[in-house]
Amino acid sequence: MGSYDIEEIVDGLDGPWAIDFLPDGGFLVTEIDGRLLHFDAKRARNDVGGLPEIARRGQGGLLDVTVARDFDMSREVFLSFATPQGGGAGTALAVGRLSEDTATLENVRVIFEMTTGGRRGQHFGSRVVESEDGTLFLTIGDRGNSDLA
Repeated sequence: MGSYDIEEIVDGLDGPWAIDFLPDGGFLVTEIDGRLLHFDAKRARNDVGGLPEIARRGQGGLLDVTVARDFDMSREVFLSFATPQGGGAGTALAVGRLSEDTATLENVRVIFEMTTGGRRGQHFGSRVVESEDGTLFLTIGDRGNSDLA
């Protein structure tokens, strides 16, 4: 096995779940408790507001973040998260426009919500990938019911 170095680039995170990089050298980090953090290229940090309602239960909360392939033009960011559903929660996917000052997601809209969530707080899935043709792929997990896998 080869050797490698580990370099800490930020600290003080609380339950980080996902990271994606912005074209300007900055990046976005989700924390499961429902915070979206922006770090600029110099590692200065700010909380991003304007998020959808997030259900924090068990393994659910704010999950994946994906910066759109055309971010330079659209400034769009995709977020997967646990959304409240009738006493339980299900997996959802939203898209919003990151403001120029990176303080807010604007025009946030849910573009997918699973129809049958559940009361169990596990297996929300939640990886978001955008293919070269712009198709989005989202894992939603089995929500603790292996028959749904």
